[in-house]
Amino acid sequence: MRFLIKYMIFIFLILLSIFSFTACKNENKKDIENKKIKVSASIIPIADFAKQIGGDFIDVNIVIPPGANPHVFEPSPEQLVNFSDSDIFIFVGSGFEFWKDKFISSSGNKGMKLVELSKDEDLLDEHEEHGHAKNPHIWISPKRALKFISIIEDSLSEIDPKHVNEYKNNADSFRKKLIELDKECEKEIANLKNKKFLSQHASWTYFARDYGLDEVGDIEKFPGREATPAEIEELIKTANSYNVNVIFTDAQFSEKAAKAVAESGNLKIVSLDVLGSTGDTSYIDMMKNNLKNMSKAMK
Repeated sequence: MRFLIKYMIFIFLILLSIFSFTACKNENKKDIENKKIKVSASIIPIADFAKQIGGDFIDVNIVIPPGANPHVFEPSPEQLVNFSDSDIFIFVGSGFEFWKDKFISSSGNKGMKLVELSKDEDLLDEHEEHGHAKNPHIWISPKRALKFISIIEDSLSEIDPKHVNEYKNNADSFRKKLIELDKECEKEIANLKNKKFLSQHASWTYFARDYGLDEVGDIEKFPGREATPAEIEELIKTANSYNVNVIFTDAQFSEKAAKAVAESGNLKIVSLDVLGSTGDTSYIDMMKNNLKNMSKAMK
């Protein structure tokens, strides 16, 4: 009788162990199935594109934080930790993320998918001393940024095919909003009387070409290099010659050189945001605010 009781207890414990193991295995499988795709984006505007398309199926890590100067940025060890387990890294390219190769190598993540948004773009030349020979600021033009949507949608769908329909629906919805922004930019710029401007740095070159503005010169050949007195004098002559009355500056950079030109040439400074300085503003809201500020100054 005792043997029978012990045998039954033994069988019960075995069945309990099997049940617990199966439940744990199913729970782990469920966790894996529900795991979100981790996306790292080099800058805030790209992160917003990823969020708009990826929705609830992704977690987004922003490498360059709000307010940082991307041209002198160096990732911290903490940022490397946050980056290392990313499934996908979306970046501008064309040397904009000059720290990229070392950062990716240090992560040790050989399976990370790399998505370069400027790869197939026809980029304009830029000053060689900047550190890259091509101008990478393509995201500032909504016309060009529209191309990012399909690139990001395809990349997410490749990694996470079970949500391909959701990514497509989100991409289609976001595309409509960006087309509306594109049309708004066309309409607003077309109504400006004076479309000429000086820029602090060549951030607005693509926007200017795509929407009919005229960039007659830039103050800093690359960020951090102050214009010489001779260069300032030449810029003032250029501004007067072309009847320019505004200078576009980038919110993330010092306006010291721009103020020197503005004071000497009696020009207005218009601070514009190219990187999402607060971190919680969408790309569309950022661009609408830029459009409002430049239009107010140029009418």
